[in-house]
Amino acid sequence: MMNSENEALLVWLDSDRARAEEAYLHLRRALIQFFAKRRCLDPENLADEVISRVLARIGKGVEIKSDDPRRYVFGAARHVYGEYVREDKKNQETQQWFSSLQTNSVPDNPDLCAEECLARLSAEEREMLERWLLDDDDRMEIEMGVSRNTVRVRIHRIKKKFKECYDGCKKQLSRMK
Repeated sequence: MMNSENEALLVWLDSDRARAEEAYLHLRRALIQFFAKRRCLDPENLADEVISRVLARIGKGVEIKSDDPRRYVFGAARHVYGEYVREDKKNQETQQWFSSLQTNSVPDNPDLCAEECLARLSAEEREMLERWLLDDDDRMEIEMGVSRNTVRVRIHRIKKKFKECYDGCKKQLSRMK
């Protein structure tokens, strides 16, 4: 049931193995409930992510200064939930952005404006936009050596530039018809 990585967690939860295993199962169920109450799509996976992160910290020898392991674990759960919310918000923004581009589409040439506006972006801007759409902004942050916020600002500017071009193109096409 438990692998060697989990042994460190068990010792941290309780010195008695049987109580530690019971505490682990209870803690995992409580984490699943924590995420389920917040309407997360995959509460089991998020609970396991929290446990993995805590295990990683314990495995690195980080001294966790908490009298109550549950308090520490639920602190980590709040961080994971915050990341989940931000990711969910980003996915919703992406869907809204694509929807807004499609609302003014011209049935005869739906991709003409998109192609033209993409061509007007620099190669770097096109690459950043493509990577953002593929949810690769964490790697962009590392490779570019800039903060996550800087990546977000640049993506926002690229999206704005593209949308302005796209909307202008659609207006021009609709006037021609």
